[in-house]
Amino acid sequence: MLGWWTERRALRTLGGTIYASSAAQARAPKFFAEWYVPDTVEGRFEMLALHLAVVIARLNEIGDERGAKTAQALTEAFVVDMDIVMRKVGIGDPAVPRKVKKAAGALYDRHQAYGSAIKAVKEEATALFASAIDARMGVLKGGEQVDVKSLSEYAAGLVGHLKRQSDIDLLAGRIDFPVP
Repeated sequence: MLGWWTERRALRTLGGTIYASSAAQARAPKFFAEWYVPDTVEGRFEMLALHLAVVIARLNEIGDERGAKTAQALTEAFVVDMDIVMRKVGIGDPAVPRKVKKAAGALYDRHQAYGSAIKAVKEEATALFASAIDARMGVLKGGEQVDVKSLSEYAAGLVGHLKRQSDIDLLAGRIDFPVP
């Protein structure tokens, strides 16, 4: 009778695990120190969104209900984290839901922007990622210095790296990210 509750809790935990590893990868110092992604809230968000978009796309490629449910749980973990972060930085309670909705919309926008690059072959993917990354990072303060070439090669490589990982590992939350 309560099997759905247990499954839901397990999915929530799995989404949180994948979110934590994606967020840790998005904070790799090389992105900020060597590839000049602005070390700001906006720059960190862009790196997180890039990683989440690629991971969500890979989970949705699994092809069964478990992949889609895990991708949804990952998205929910992102929304919960955005809510917590916004409250910690002092955004007033009435504004939090609106700002969280905006952050979720931005994640969806990044997923759409990177979608064609994620589906492309490596050479074409790098160029498509470069265009999308330049459009996102170029508007940030300090974003004109971003090493778009290195970042787009990394993103295209990340797609291939995740495709080589087994569905079983991904659905267990064991994601092996490449070294940037």
